[in-house]
Order: sequence, then structure tokens, then C-alpha cells
Amino acid sequence: MKDNQLEHLRSKIDRIDTKLMRLLLKRYRNVKLIGRIKNNARLPVRDREREQGILKKIKELRTGAGQKKFIKKVYDCIFSASYDVEKME
Repeated sequence: MKDNQLEHLRSKIDRIDTKLMRLLLKRYRNVKLIGRIKNNARLPVRDREREQGILKKIKELRTGAGQKKFIKKVYDCIFSASYDVEKME
């Protein structure tokens, strides 16, 4: 029974991961375009105001502290990877 539950939950996570990957690829394409625009306009890669706005949305989520911490860690990785992509443009 527990093996079936584990398999079922992992299957759900696999479907979620597939959706996340698609969304991250869409985000990547937009980040790349933003990087070009910033480069052409000689704007800095990092936009702390934008970053703070996203972090504020995380704080405003109606969820537990552990879940907010998890989401913030994910976004820290997304910010870092996005800045790397923008720097390449």
C-alpha cells in the first residue's frame, strides 16, 4: 500500500515538474529578451526593485512559513539563473 502511495505521489510530482519545466522555458525566453533590451539600453542586469516586488508577493502568500521559505529558495535560484542569462545577452 505504501509503495502505491509513494508511486502515486511521485507520479503527481512528475506531472507538476513537466509543467514547471515548460513555464521555466517560457521564462527563460523572456529573460533572454529582457537581457538584450537591458544591454542595448545599458541598464544593469539586476533590478532590485523588481526582485523585492516578487519577494513581497511571496511574503503575502496565505501559507505557512516553511512553504514561504521553500518558495523563496526556489526564487533565489531563479533570480540567479536569470541574471546569468541576462549577462550573456
